[in-house]
Amino acid sequence: MRSLSVLILLFLAADGPAPAQTPEEEPRPVQVFEESVDVHVVNLEAVVTDARGERVTGLTLKDFRLRIDGAEMPITFFSEIDEKKRSVSGEVVTGSGDAEPAAEPAWRSRDILVFLDETTMVEARRDLVVRSLARQLDQLTAGDQMAVVAFSGSRLEVLCEWTGDRTRLASVLAALDKRPTRGIRDEAGRRQMANDATFMAEVMAAVQADEPANRESTQLTGSAFAGPPLSPFTPLSRFRQVSEAAIAAMQGLPTPPGRKMMMLFSEGFHSPAFARPVALEANRLGYSLYPVDVKGLDTFQAQNDVERTAPSSFALVTTGFDREIDHNLQYMADTTGGKAALNSNRMGALERLVEDSASYYLLGFSPIWRGDDRGHKVELAVTRPGLQVRTRTSYIDASHRTRLSLEADAALLLGKLDAQPRLIVNVGEPAPAAGREEIAVTLGVPVGSLAFFRHETGFRAEAPIVVVMLDEQGNRRDLPQIWLKVEVKELPREGTYARFNFSLPARAGAQKIVVTVHDAVSGEALWGEARLGPPATEGRPGE
Repeated sequence: MRSLSVLILLFLAADGPAPAQTPEEEPRPVQVFEESVDVHVVNLEAVVTDARGERVTGLTLKDFRLRIDGAEMPITFFSEIDEKKRSVSGEVVTGSGDAEPAAEPAWRSRDILVFLDETTMVEARRDLVVRSLARQLDQLTAGDQMAVVAFSGSRLEVLCEWTGDRTRLASVLAALDKRPTRGIRDEAGRRQMANDATFMAEVMAAVQADEPANRESTQLTGSAFAGPPLSPFTPLSRFRQVSEAAIAAMQGLPTPPGRKMMMLFSEGFHSPAFARPVALEANRLGYSLYPVDVKGLDTFQAQNDVERTAPSSFALVTTGFDREIDHNLQYMADTTGGKAALNSNRMGALERLVEDSASYYLLGFSPIWRGDDRGHKVELAVTRPGLQVRTRTSYIDASHRTRLSLEADAALLLGKLDAQPRLIVNVGEPAPAAGREEIAVTLGVPVGSLAFFRHETGFRAEAPIVVVMLDEQGNRRDLPQIWLKVEVKELPREGTYARFNFSLPARAGAQKIVVTVHDAVSGEALWGEARLGPPATEGRPGE
């Protein structure tokens, strides 16, 4: 992430009609925000099991010990939730450390966010698992709600807002079989690469067998035979985009006051580097992740990469490719207190989620919030011997800047933009700078949308600027995020604009840039756009 300070503070009159004012009346200064101290509680949903894996009920606050970064932390709220009894019984801890009975809140229902990663799923496998999900909707109980979003690689679509209407949810899920996915091209590319590797190995073996004395002069390199993979997608950029989309879905969809859970339907992350950001953000927002492995067992090219865990005992046939994906999905579940649905369990993913969340312990603690973006290790233990506890393993002390950045990214991916463009965006011609071509951009931002806080020498505001380049087909290229920072001695007046100059790298094929800025007052994303290169002509050539 790139950060540029805005030191060009020219305030311009806003275009368009201004509110009617008397001659004596002047535009009012913009609103001043007061710094606030974060005091919210971190919740832990904990499942306790015995040596046989059976749920353990009836524990009390005294049976749990909580450590944060190795230091003991007092538990300020504790309750045992039992769906069958439709009750929440527990206790709160007073400042003196004495436990008092907790107020009886309503049943803590489930808020299940269904995220469909259409960039990795093969349509036939997606349809099989989604149809099974639709048949399990009757597992939802009164108060449970579900939302459905899909990421196609270029945009994140909300297919269904939060609802408890099973008929509507079934209709949304049934319509998914008409949506294309991109997984088959990735699968074809992987198979071609494996076939090329096999062919190259056979040729090398034949050459070495024919001329054993001249092996050094006849060795073949991979570049002699390997062609470009059939898949047009870059795995690194694709997995990064999926991670960002999953984070945006959790960040951008407001959730009802229940237990937040996300079912991530995907054919897998190939590296923990892409699973980790999703898990970290889920912990920050209080989501439990329930990843679903849509592919199941990978039986392709079995003769090349199948391994058996024990040659003398029965075991599932698995591959290194399988194990890598399963490990990352399991990591996402384990670190957030959820449960992964792998292999055949994918067909009963919702049933497993409902069963897993039917009874658990809800604990809360109040750390000292510093807003330093540091991660903190959570260790919850049960003092009774022989018992195991499963819960989230960390939380993030996110800064105000990080929260703003995530909100801006979520607004852009979810399309939660203001109805009309309110940013002024002007671009120049590409020009050489520092060994490459750059495009100069001038951005005008309404000062009324910025959150001004008191500062040592006056007032300060900052906001993330998200810039996306689009080609003729609408394919997007995200650019490093830029930060707008304004410092003034006196508050600017409403109806004026702050001007910000920055530059972007020129990209081949880019036709347009879209710029968004988070509005601190309305919570929406303001936007503006500008074409790159020569202006578009209207009509057909020659008309």
